[in-house]
Amino acid sequence: MGGSRLHGAAYGPAAIDKLRHVVSMVKAGDMLAPVTVIVPNHLAGLTVRRALATGLGAGQPGIAAVECLTVAGLAERIAAPVLAKDGSRPAADALVTARIRDGLIASPGEFGRVATHPATALAVGRASRELRQVGEATLATLDEASGTLVREVIRTHNEVWGALSGDWYDGAELLRVAADNLRAGDGLAPTVIYLPGNMHPLEIALLRALASKAETHVLLGLTGYARTDEGSRRTAAAILGQESIDVPDAAMATARRVIHASDADDEVRAVTREVVAALDSHPAHRIAVLYGNRRPYARILHEQLQAADVTFNGPGSRPVVERAYARFVLGLLDIHRSGYPRGAVMQTLAEVPTVDVNGQPIPTASWERLSRNCGVVGGNDWEERVGATIADLKLRDDPDGHLEHRISQAQALQGTTQALRAGLEAVGEASSWFVAADRLRRLILSVVPDDRLRTLPGDEQYARGSVLRAIDGLAVLDESSTPVNLAALEDVVTADLQSASIRVGRFGEGAYVGPVESAIGLDLDVVIVCGLSEDIYPGRLSDDPLLPEAVRETSDHALVTLRERIAEKHRALLAAFASADTVIATFARGDLRQQTNRIPSRWLLPSIRKLSGDDSIEATRFADAAGLEDVASYTAGLTSTKHLANEQEWRLRAGLAQEAFPDVALSAVRQLVAGRSGDAGGRFDGMLGIDGGRRSPFSENERVAPTTLEEYAGCPHTYFVRRILHVQPIEDPESIVELSRMDFGNFIHHCFDVLISEAAAAGELPGFGEPWGTGARARLDAIADEHAVEFEQTGRAGHPRLWRQSLAELKTTLARMLDLDDDHRAVHKLEVVGSEVRFGFTEDDIVELDVPGGRIRLKGSADKVDRRADGTLIVTDIKTGKAKYYKDIGEADPVLGGSKLQLPAYGYGVRALYGDDQTPVEAEYWFVGDDDGTERVPLPLTAAVDARYRETLGTLSQAIENGLFPHRPPEDDDFSWVQCQYCNPDGLGYGEVRARWRRLRRTAELRELVALIEPAALVDEEGE
Repeated sequence: MGGSRLHGAAYGPAAIDKLRHVVSMVKAGDMLAPVTVIVPNHLAGLTVRRALATGLGAGQPGIAAVECLTVAGLAERIAAPVLAKDGSRPAADALVTARIRDGLIASPGEFGRVATHPATALAVGRASRELRQVGEATLATLDEASGTLVREVIRTHNEVWGALSGDWYDGAELLRVAADNLRAGDGLAPTVIYLPGNMHPLEIALLRALASKAETHVLLGLTGYARTDEGSRRTAAAILGQESIDVPDAAMATARRVIHASDADDEVRAVTREVVAALDSHPAHRIAVLYGNRRPYARILHEQLQAADVTFNGPGSRPVVERAYARFVLGLLDIHRSGYPRGAVMQTLAEVPTVDVNGQPIPTASWERLSRNCGVVGGNDWEERVGATIADLKLRDDPDGHLEHRISQAQALQGTTQALRAGLEAVGEASSWFVAADRLRRLILSVVPDDRLRTLPGDEQYARGSVLRAIDGLAVLDESSTPVNLAALEDVVTADLQSASIRVGRFGEGAYVGPVESAIGLDLDVVIVCGLSEDIYPGRLSDDPLLPEAVRETSDHALVTLRERIAEKHRALLAAFASADTVIATFARGDLRQQTNRIPSRWLLPSIRKLSGDDSIEATRFADAAGLEDVASYTAGLTSTKHLANEQEWRLRAGLAQEAFPDVALSAVRQLVAGRSGDAGGRFDGMLGIDGGRRSPFSENERVAPTTLEEYAGCPHTYFVRRILHVQPIEDPESIVELSRMDFGNFIHHCFDVLISEAAAAGELPGFGEPWGTGARARLDAIADEHAVEFEQTGRAGHPRLWRQSLAELKTTLARMLDLDDDHRAVHKLEVVGSEVRFGFTEDDIVELDVPGGRIRLKGSADKVDRRADGTLIVTDIKTGKAKYYKDIGEADPVLGGSKLQLPAYGYGVRALYGDDQTPVEAEYWFVGDDDGTERVPLPLTAAVDARYRETLGTLSQAIENGLFPHRPPEDDDFSWVQCQYCNPDGLGYGEVRARWRRLRRTAELRELVALIEPAALVDEEGE
């Protein structure tokens, strides 16, 4: 042995100081003598190089000719040339994952039906990487002593590496070969093993072989906590070939300050303020923020520091696999496997700036609405239902040219999905993995060309490179027996991207932001450790089902146990506490996302006890501890801090201090809050006032359908959003399981209208009291079948199994309607005149009524018109709903608070079309879907009904002209469906808008309207 020595030091500046002296001692005055430092990680290596460059102190020269390597880097340097000379190549993750996947499919064993699931191959791959650290003898012992599932994992592992060994190598093989070559080789330059942790046997074997050939110094980091240092001490003893080591302990480091906040977001705001404060007296590269868990702290920290304009570096807040470009590529593969579901296709195309088959930017919002309107659910719907929509649009008149744009959008949507399907199928049918990778790359670049990515941030650009490298790496699978298929491709690319990471900035440029585990080897001025609540750090460490704890404990430290993982986390935290003079620890005392309370980490208790002076205080009683800093709330943090982090906080503090400053958004919010807080309604309640630009029912060119006025009476806000703003909710085609009642009625009306229209065109309408002809029933059944195809193509039919039942019910209803119509006309001696009789759409069939406030022009379409021999016209409004909602209609109340306005309008229209002012007209509702279909509710069109009807139309029209559009929510809460999507758009209820409506209906502006639509409310509130 070239001479081995052990040194001990506390982490942080003490360890760096010790390292300087050890390296200087090894060089023995020869500043160019080579020295190798084996560092625990690359970040520690950067810290070491910077620290040694400063020398032993002020005025002393820097230390040169020092090389920093990790254990893996040392192994690669020694072994890679040897293995390459023997013809071995590095085993790419893609190759290993594919081999594991093939092995599971060929022999699933205990994995059964989950053997083909992508997560199974990934989990077995992780277990296999750990098993590569286990020696053959230990592996055989584990195989004999383990349960069935573990034996399956070991069997798969052995089969995979039995086939790969010799031709391919991994990190474990590098360690083995490097150790063997060191033992057989010559001496090396002096080496310092800096801050070793709990290492695997293969790593220890390599370093022990190194110690046998070169002067070696082990600089052991000490935390002052025996259980935490146990793994490091064991490693150092093994490297030096000793049973145990004897080195003095260091004092355990604690945080100088402890801050707790209400939740993680408020905690990070407090941390950001501390960083801003520290920048006043410390350079940014001497400051670090460490977090206990990436979720949610990494993302929140990055957002808050960016908002504060603080430069920082460190691991990205999200791995490559979670980046938009990766989600897009994996989404393409997933939608092909899952059958092109509409929602997944739209989400995938919206991930990054994409182009359609014509090379034009994809308007994802428009395509989202278009695909819903087409009724696309998935599969062949992209071809059939979008194609049916295109065909339908081409048949419509398009005098203004609006339909041309919709047709082109639908064609682009259809063509793009066809191109995606064809491209992905071509990838799966490739003759080799090299060809498959090339085709996939070309497909991706055709949908997301490089010039569309210029607007993406740098981390997305990095993710793009990682994704394309992963795809190019698929070519290595030609070396395996895995056939080309998209399922294997998705698994392999996913596995590759999960191991890829993104780094933000360069170390030394700005503050460092990273996990607590990266604290080993840091030397700083200010360290802030956040996320130190018990459930975050250490958090819950669960057992591994594939390599459970019982197996790990018998592996002679080759497999890391839960106890060792916990000790390593504790070591990292104590190293963080020792790495700077100023150390601040923070934790959240609650989780507002999950409505739970939190307590400080068990490892933070020594700091809390030291600060409070109470050595007996428990974690659950942290609120009683003196010396802790409490950020009581978001507002309290803003008002009490001496350092604000960003412009938003300065503006908020100014607002809290009632200082006026120009802010358009804030002024608008204040107006909104004030407008909705008083008893008098305002524009934020829909009380807009007269607006000449609004379409009024009294306008000369306006044609009013009675159903739109019914809608206004039901909810004025719905009328405003739907009819004036033209905003309408669209149902997800995926949620249409069975035919809706509205579409049930539309189907009935359409089929009955086609039958009557065809008979009218052929001159075969039934005469007075005559039944329908013998072919009418067969024709009506055929019409139903023809219309059913349209419903299926547009997605309104719902699930095929339920649709068969619905179609049978529709046909039964239509057949019964013909029988009932025959009976009714036979009794009353009626002839059929027409169906869907339109009026008010042209100047020739205009229907004008003088009403209070002006004159309105009605339009509509009467479902069915019959005539008696005496010339009386019978108008029938066919309903498929319940008759109970119409029971109270009659001469005393013909409009039911403005909710039933159709029959009188139809009477006026039919009289104008088929008679004159003296022609008698009768009107009735026919409920064909209620009970046996014989229910009819007549409405006599008397002078009293006419007067009441005109008065109602005038009241509603005047309210619209006056700009009164308040929310009028339902009296009852929603149960299984949302009654008013405009009053309850988020589905959370009507509480606020209902309370506001009850206050507004007392106002003078709404009194006349409320007297019509809710007369009982005025009686209840005023005691009239």
